[in-house]
Amino acid sequence: MLQNLIIMNKRILLAIYFILAYVATISSQTPNFTMMKNMIGENSLPLVNLTVKIDKVSKPEYTQAKIEIVDPLKRTNGNIEATFNCKVKYRGASSLVYDKKSFNVKLLNEKGNSLNAKILGIRKDDAWILDAMAIDRLRMRNRINFDIWNSMSSTPYSTDTENRNGTKGYFVELFINGEYHGLYCMSDKVNRKLLGIKKADDTDKDNVKINGVMYKCESWGDAANLNGYNEESMDKEIWNNWSLDYPDDYPCADSYMPLKEFIDYCTSSSDKEFTKGIDKQFYLQNFIDYHVFLLSQGLHDNNLKNTFLSIVDKNESKCIMLTPWDLDCSLGGNWDGTYYNYPATNQEILPTRIFSRLWYNNIIDYRNRVAVCWRNLSTNGILSKDGFNSRVDSYVEALTISGAWEREYSKWNGNPVALKKDLKEEADYVKDWYSHNYDNLYNSVFKNLGTTNIVDISTNKDQTTNMNNNTLYNIMGQKVGANYRGVVINKGKKFILSK
Repeated sequence: MLQNLIIMNKRILLAIYFILAYVATISSQTPNFTMMKNMIGENSLPLVNLTVKIDKVSKPEYTQAKIEIVDPLKRTNGNIEATFNCKVKYRGASSLVYDKKSFNVKLLNEKGNSLNAKILGIRKDDAWILDAMAIDRLRMRNRINFDIWNSMSSTPYSTDTENRNGTKGYFVELFINGEYHGLYCMSDKVNRKLLGIKKADDTDKDNVKINGVMYKCESWGDAANLNGYNEESMDKEIWNNWSLDYPDDYPCADSYMPLKEFIDYCTSSSDKEFTKGIDKQFYLQNFIDYHVFLLSQGLHDNNLKNTFLSIVDKNESKCIMLTPWDLDCSLGGNWDGTYYNYPATNQEILPTRIFSRLWYNNIIDYRNRVAVCWRNLSTNGILSKDGFNSRVDSYVEALTISGAWEREYSKWNGNPVALKKDLKEEADYVKDWYSHNYDNLYNSVFKNLGTTNIVDISTNKDQTTNMNNNTLYNIMGQKVGANYRGVVINKGKKFILSK
């Protein structure tokens, strides 16, 4: 009897030991994929496991892999778990030196061909990104900025992807071969499918018809600022710092010519030609939105570097649309993870030729249009302080309550940048920067701009006489005489000249 009791107590103690060991393991900051999968709950972030020979992964070449996604919201194939064959490679440029690297993921079917799937309910595609956000101390600058951009701007034409002109993504916890690897953001890509760009007709390989085109600005330079270009061959992937993102298989004069012509338009056209060509050359509201976006978020690496220019079908229209990319250098944070505490100014934007012509010449009342756009977005909550703070706080709560931030901090603090143990501290810095930048835009950049008041001077003879001696422009930016009747712009203000 005593012996049985001793044995029973030993078993109880052993059971307690294993329970405590299990709890301790769960509470540790480096759980494995199986453990986390078994623990997943309503507050968990989606889990992603890459099974791959990680030492074989590089940037130039894809490596065969398998990806398993566990999502409590069942947004992938309607199940909690979904598994796909895929191939992966590293992505990024300067970020490749960091231990925590980003990945490009291409989904494959059983035959090894491209497979389109609706990952996390975002959209159907075969190309996906796992963004490491390694130098972003907040780990959410890129995502917040894209969320804001998608809220304030869309494609000026209809697409099958919600007219979206930016990426959509969700935070996940990544595992590599079952071992914890950190907090990532899984998103779709800016590509032909997202933007509704018409495919090239390559049925005749010797006579490919180029339709839609998309360019990405890779580095700074005259061409990046639309200020000019060097006469160099167009039969290559990169021409004057612009890469041919689509159709990337057919770099040639026919593919690059729309970009060359757009730069010519920005640099060589007369003011009259420039104004007259706006509707045919680019989507004005899209550029206004982007101007506001750069200022409101303090984007220092996106003018126009890290930006896409695209044309849906150059054979029907050569109107250029702008799409942002790589938005982590923003909101008081530099590209290397350091901080900056100064507000955004127009002087960072105006070196780009098209923005400088629009702003300095105030073509089609551009300055007021930019100011009105910012004021409207501030009023409706998209760019307001409260609206911005709400976005940040919602992500902070999700990363905190899920335990993801605690695990991220344990894994990557100090590599390559120091993280705050309490994510709210980092969030407070960003919200404070946004508040100061907002106030500067209101009190400095847009001061005396963006008003809708129109002064009727028809009964004020003295003012009318005074205006006759000044240059007048109509709302199209065209110079007019004193006998003109209608709305005119004089010294940045709107007036009505009537009979």
